[in-house]
Amino acid sequence: MSDGSVSSSKKLEECQRRYIQLKRKFSQLHSDYHNLIGVASELTVALENTARGQQIDLRETLSNCLHIFPELFSCHQQPISHENKGIKGRFSLRTTDCDWKLDMVKIKKHLQERDVKTRLLLLQALRWAVTKNSSEKRECIMNQYVDSDLLNLKSDTLLRYLLTPTGVTTPHPLQQSAARLLNTLASVQSGRSYLAQNSEAVSVTASVLQQQAGISSDLITKSMLVAALQKLSLRRIQRIAMIQLGMVEWLFQQFLNANVVSSYSLEYGTALLMNLCLHQTAKENCVPIAQNVISVLINLLATPVTQALPYINGTLYSLITQSALNEAAAKLGLAKALEENILKQNNIEIKKQMEHILLFHKSLLDSKDDFTPPLPSCEGEMMDDDDEELDLLGEDLDEQDPVRNIREELSGEDLLKAHYLLPYQSHGITIFLYNRALNAQYSFFYTVCDTVCLDN
Repeated sequence: MSDGSVSSSKKLEECQRRYIQLKRKFSQLHSDYHNLIGVASELTVALENTARGQQIDLRETLSNCLHIFPELFSCHQQPISHENKGIKGRFSLRTTDCDWKLDMVKIKKHLQERDVKTRLLLLQALRWAVTKNSSEKRECIMNQYVDSDLLNLKSDTLLRYLLTPTGVTTPHPLQQSAARLLNTLASVQSGRSYLAQNSEAVSVTASVLQQQAGISSDLITKSMLVAALQKLSLRRIQRIAMIQLGMVEWLFQQFLNANVVSSYSLEYGTALLMNLCLHQTAKENCVPIAQNVISVLINLLATPVTQALPYINGTLYSLITQSALNEAAAKLGLAKALEENILKQNNIEIKKQMEHILLFHKSLLDSKDDFTPPLPSCEGEMMDDDDEELDLLGEDLDEQDPVRNIREELSGEDLLKAHYLLPYQSHGITIFLYNRALNAQYSFFYTVCDTVCLDN
């Protein structure tokens, strides 16, 4: 067989292969297109009926759409990729299982302009919408908070306005309610992502705790703010900001008299301190105040708040890797303090931690060198530890809340439903889904064009 015949045969085979691929793609595109037409038809009928003022069953409409084109929707609200499967691009549906949608513009306006009692009840209601609801409804509420920038972190921050009120005496009741809401947002992964978009939340919180500009706050407010910072410290960028704002030094100063610190503040404060002290910069910042740092940690070893001990041990282990801090620890009797607390300690795990620190402390004294632990110690190596599924909601967010409704005052969900709901919600959701289906059809059209152009 001649070379020309062989070449022609290969070209024919390649054409046949491409023809089969194109035919398969066209078949998938054809099927997707008809499914999209079906979804658009369902949503168009629902939209027209809604516009006429007729009641529609939104769940039935969505169920029909899901039955027609299940690949377009995700039961878990995760993005669906259609790359090389007919429709290019990504489609995602956030959870819509929410029986009410909030007027966030009105809410933010009232938080700034209304009387103190109205703002207190509103802040409480916004917090309860997260702490007292199912996970599905909580996700829906959090989406609304984040999408609307509830605390105005991108512009004139509402958080600063609430935590550092001007023209009033502090401590002020608004501070505690705002701190509780901030701690609640930081307790949810999506809330931490929202608060971590810039350093505003950390900056305002640190300024209040450090009583800058003469702003003071009560003990519960401080506890809530420390807990919020600890949850935000799961993010590397936020940890660095806290270190730069002097939070390590501030924490050690607060722990000088641990007896006046609440168990809640001690637990979250020591956890925050441990996270910050993993950074080399934080360790170096402790060297000039070595005696104060080591004295505080030695005293904390005897705390009855056992929940805080793993964080105290972790902080101690991290800091003594600096030779200056380890030598200060030796002079202040760290070895003796550890031996005494090991004998008293009933918790086996805590006892093992202390025994390990004791051996480590002595071995470092023998080597006389700084030790780099098997943990990333510089800012560039520190990774985020924020688990996407980790929510940290607890009863403490609502405990000892001084805000009470009296007489005919509405509170919680009743308050939000009575004054802060957007009208025509099913109408709005239908338009949203209709537009999504319409966009998908446009995407289909461009995919066909791309396929024809590329394969020719």
